[in-house]
Amino acid sequence: MIEFTGERFVPSEDGEIAYEHWHRYGWCRSLVKGRRVLDVACGEGYGAALLAAEASEVVGVDLSGDAIEHARQAYASVSNLVFQQGSATAIPFPDASFDVVVSYETIEHLAEQTTMIAELRRVLRADGVLVISSPNRPVYSDARNYRNEFHVKELDLSEFVGLLESQFGAIRLYGQRLATGSFILPDSAGEQVYQAVTRGEGASLRFESANLESVMYYVAVCGGEGCTLPELPPSVYLDRAVDLYARYQGVALWASDIDRQFSELGRAHRRLQREHEERSRWAVALDQEVVRLAEQLAALQAELDERTSWAIEADQARLKATQDYEALVQAFDARSRWADTLVAELEALRDKAPVSSPQGPMGHGDDPGSV
Repeated sequence: MIEFTGERFVPSEDGEIAYEHWHRYGWCRSLVKGRRVLDVACGEGYGAALLAAEASEVVGVDLSGDAIEHARQAYASVSNLVFQQGSATAIPFPDASFDVVVSYETIEHLAEQTTMIAELRRVLRADGVLVISSPNRPVYSDARNYRNEFHVKELDLSEFVGLLESQFGAIRLYGQRLATGSFILPDSAGEQVYQAVTRGEGASLRFESANLESVMYYVAVCGGEGCTLPELPPSVYLDRAVDLYARYQGVALWASDIDRQFSELGRAHRRLQREHEERSRWAVALDQEVVRLAEQLAALQAELDERTSWAIEADQARLKATQDYEALVQAFDARSRWADTLVAELEALRDKAPVSSPQGPMGHGDDPGSV
């Protein structure tokens, strides 16, 4: 079975979308009896298989190769049903090939809508019939503030009709929506009140009387003996003011808004979580930087202490050298003064000494013994 992604319906789905898709194919089955039919954007193939139960031949076309391959395998036992890959804007068949063309919930997926309608007209015979559906944008999307990610261009009624009128001269519109109400039907088993379409086994539909099961109330019409009772028609009561389906849609819209708010809160939470993690990382990095700077400061302090100690020692050495120098200067000065004293004494002694003969102590005529 093809996985349901929201882009195309698969028969394994239940609920609102299933009611809508099954009902469309069941509703038009009488129209295709004995005719050659083309189902454009056939998807999984369940609808084409339903139509094949009445038509002489049905061809299902879809852009997805995977969908076509699945359909061929899933409905291989249906002899008058074939599937072929192709686009709604370039249908791979000659002009006037089909009596009926069916295309449900396709046009909103395409930007080339005018081309698609022209192609549907081309492959239809002159007296052929097109059955096509399109979501009503004001109700489907605008009123619910809803966006289908697979829809390229949704249409309102005037846009839809204008598009169809470009190729088709006769148009009859029908509306489809789910509704809730009260049924009053004859309590006659097997009597066909009006045709009801309901889900059968597997990918099938049943067409039967709309007799109700699990009747909540009985309503009787009575008269006297021999009285001809009036036959009241079956009746369906719909109250627009108390529409459970509309209420469901309102609840769904509320739930969607809650889900949106929850998603926003989730995103905000994740953003705050990221900010918290970033700030935590920043705090850790800051702590590491503080430790690094403290270590650097300690190293600088140790270096400063070492240099201070060296400076003190150097200053002490300089002071000692200065003192030693001053002591040497003082000693030198003392010796200089002593030397000056000696020189003075020597000079004094020289002044007192007798003058010698010019010829010297060994000169001629001197007495060796004289002074």
